[in-house]
Amino acid sequence: MRAYYPILEYDGSECALIEPSEVLRPVDSMPERCVLPIYKQVIDSLHAQSRLTHVTDISSSMGPFPVFKIDHEGHALARGTIVIPDAAVRDEGVSYHYVPAGREIEVDSHAVSTLESVVRSSDIPFRVGKTWTTDGLYRETRSRIARRRAEGCITVEMECSALLAVAQFRGVTFGQLLATGDDVSGDEWDPRRSPEHRSFPETLFWLAVECCLRL
Repeated sequence: MRAYYPILEYDGSECALIEPSEVLRPVDSMPERCVLPIYKQVIDSLHAQSRLTHVTDISSSMGPFPVFKIDHEGHALARGTIVIPDAAVRDEGVSYHYVPAGREIEVDSHAVSTLESVVRSSDIPFRVGKTWTTDGLYRETRSRIARRRAEGCITVEMECSALLAVAQFRGVTFGQLLATGDDVSGDEWDPRRSPEHRSFPETLFWLAVECCLRL
């Protein structure tokens, strides 16, 4: 008898019972392009320079998540070694609700080439390759790590394949820049906690902005 796994029961219906466009209030001033940075210090720095305009707050049980707008070279953007993912192994749960089941999901080739062109113009070394997306960060066992490395993964993170799937479903162009952090490729975990050069997060942010504009 074939095993039954609910996560593999893909439903391609365009509309859900709770459809974002029906329950979320439209924001007239929301920019067309969006960058989602992970570095709070970059946002704080831009805010201190009075370069950010508050657009709205996204409510949650944890409190509001602010959305800011910044004008850069005449364009507006919303808040939110380098590795440029060109594919992601789908070891998380969200993507299976947005695109049919599959082992991997590819990044749009135009997005990859655009990001590669932008990063190449900087002095930061980078690589293009496959990433492993997993939401079980405490279950990155040695055997699973070895398996992912054997199939070509050069990094591991928690969101790429999910964001790719949502973007594909919603018809949004998506690309991602990953900044290397801790190392799980050896026999022991290396947290590599030495602080980054203070300029790196801001440099990465502006690279992402340029990538977004070119896309």
